[in-house]
Amino acid sequence: MIPRNLFQFHHSYEKLGIVERVCVERWQLMNPDWDYHFVTNEEGDAVVRELLGERFGLYEKAHFGAKNDLRRVAMLHKHGGLYADTDLYPIAPLWRYIPMDKDRVLFAYTNRDLFLGGLLASKAGDPMTIEIINLSLDRMRERPAPPRESRETWMSWHFDVRDT
Repeated sequence: MIPRNLFQFHHSYEKLGIVERVCVERWQLMNPDWDYHFVTNEEGDAVVRELLGERFGLYEKAHFGAKNDLRRVAMLHKHGGLYADTDLYPIAPLWRYIPMDKDRVLFAYTNRDLFLGGLLASKAGDPMTIEIINLSLDRMRERPAPPRESRETWMSWHFDVRDT
């Protein structure tokens, strides 16, 4: 069962843009029965450090996007609940589309075998969350991020898009 924790991450509330602030405030207004948690990246890093232990050094070498992905999954692993990107604008309260009796809820892209990392939910200790973390760390070990200047684009490196 998914607990009613709603997590959003950013550098700080002060660094949110106007659109992000509107989105963050709307999440809270539309879901008053959820415990809202605005988490700074540093607070998220502490949860990741606690979960990874010795492997935290690998996380520290990761690029910003990979760190964000791991922060959100680590927080869900520890506390359970729902993660939503700060620039995601909710159009309906969570009770309309989050089945609370499930262990996890993932939203898929249309015509792609990927789940949307910007909105996901799980119970605390869900094996899926630790599997995502372990697979991500394995990928970082096997395929470290190339230097920024040598990447064609972030998207092509991250998703292994190649010209055919």
